Amino acid sequence: MADLTGPESKLQKLILTFSEIATKACPDLDKIIWAADAFGFKGDEDMKEGATSFLLSGGQGPNARPSDVTNSIHVNCDTEYDFEFALTFSLDERLTDYVIRTALFNHLGLTAINDDGTATLNLGGADFTVRHWVTNRTFGNHAFLLQA
Repeated sequence: MADLTGPESKLQKLILTFSEIATKACPDLDKIIWAADAFGFKGDEDMKEGATSFLLSGGQGPNARPSDVTNSIHVNCDTEYDFEFALTFSLDERLTDYVIRTALFNHLGLTAINDDGTATLNLGGADFTVRHWVTNRTFGNHAFLLQA
């Protein structure tokens, strides 16, 4: 379990990637693109200036290994939320939802957890909901979300 959750694990790299991009750039779309680029994420060549939703892919995080699975970032400003940032990824199926969510929330310093498993993070005077979402348990697919 230490190999799956320790300081050099993929989980910790993903938490760092989410934290560095989401807490330092969101909800500024240009800053997100710039910050994500530093982590190896690239957008579509046709991504137009002024876009309110986009996909950035290819990010492996710092110190990537060839065996790491490609991750992606989705940003939407045209959903049921005014703003939604998602880092999607795959992890070893042995990691439970609780372990993943707890590691993320601990890293972000979030201690007040809501009954629905979310927490509130204040960025620049605005409250955002932080959520860990299991997109496919069988294949170990997950997302870290920041929503407003």
